[in-house]
Amino acid sequence: MKQELTIYISLLLTASVSAFIANTLINRMAKTTNSDNTQGSYLLFKSGIFISIGYILSGLVIPFMTLWRIVENATPDNIFSRLSEFYVVFVVIAMTLFALNYAVSFILFNLFYGKSKLSFALANNELTAITLFIGLLLLTLFISKEILPHVIDKIIPYPQTPIYR
Repeated sequence: MKQELTIYISLLLTASVSAFIANTLINRMAKTTNSDNTQGSYLLFKSGIFISIGYILSGLVIPFMTLWRIVENATPDNIFSRLSEFYVVFVVIAMTLFALNYAVSFILFNLFYGKSKLSFALANNELTAITLFIGLLLLTLFISKEILPHVIDKIIPYPQTPIYR
């Protein structure tokens, strides 16, 4: 129970900090486009980004629980220092994957919705364009979340089993 609660709290804090940073960046983008960031398009864009961040971070739960069990059995004395090292690496991989998905969604949006760019769609309060972008972002994230545990699994230090001949 202690493991699950610690993982929950750490992922909740990470998601909160990530959402705060994303909100700050989106508000800064709103200032550069001379638009009010309380428009429906900005709120939809923000909520899509927040959902995407939470969804990609939820892919870290099972790998982190697996890591906890392995590290707990291997080195029970300094478990939190070992776990924090891996946790930072896991979050960096997840956020890199999110940034990659954002870039791919941005490119696809520009291909599909060629008449305007994303910043113009946000500034002009084009809800259909923002809905399309969020849909593309979620599309790429659904695929990436299934790949994330397999990528992270390569980093987990599983104990070596001896090979007998």
